[in-house]
Amino acid sequence: MTNIKKQRTINEIKEKKIIAILRNVPLDKLENTVKAIVDGGISLIEIAHNQKAKNCIEDNAAAIRMIKERFKDAVTLGSGTVMNKEQVDSAVQAGADFILSPNFKPEVVLRANELEVVVIPGALTPSEIVDAYECGADFIKLFPVDNLGIGYVKAIKGPLNYIPLIGVGGITTENFVDYLYSGMEGISVGSYLANDALIKEDNYAEIERRAKSFSSRVLEAKRFK
Repeated sequence: MTNIKKQRTINEIKEKKIIAILRNVPLDKLENTVKAIVDGGISLIEIAHNQKAKNCIEDNAAAIRMIKERFKDAVTLGSGTVMNKEQVDSAVQAGADFILSPNFKPEVVLRANELEVVVIPGALTPSEIVDAYECGADFIKLFPVDNLGIGYVKAIKGPLNYIPLIGVGGITTENFVDYLYSGMEGISVGSYLANDALIKEDNYAEIERRAKSFSSRVLEAKRFK
């Protein structure tokens, strides 16, 4: 039986649809970046691990703790690019509500389930998708979705319509509603939203504008579905 906190996170993802991916955002710019995204109507935030960083696990945990302390219930917070059990443990201890990976690694899915947090592994082929879901994934991160396009999503959703998918890769304001129309439960947006150049320039107004351009169309997508 799914616990209340985990079920709340699942419902939030299904309702809000859009996860903002923050990758390698400097800690001194992270609060303003998250504020711009939240002010733009997106409350699902993913803080991705930088696997090349010397203090990869510690950096991710510090970012999660800071955001949790500052924004509290205004955000539902995920830890991304999670590759092993140690990273699951650290992220959950820091306050992560969900775990995302670019690939399917059973130990990550199983550990997240032991800790009773939502887990979203990455997969692409039908076999990978089914294996990850049967292992205990709550959603499957279809990645990289833009390489194969809407036609592939529709083909996958035919026989696998019982498996909830999150589209990741190449998502923009021009195509994200089409992906939701195709049957996905949600999408994740990375550099198009939390753009490195915009963050470097402290152009948080543009980040907020881009967030609004996504969040303002979620109702439209849900009506169609």
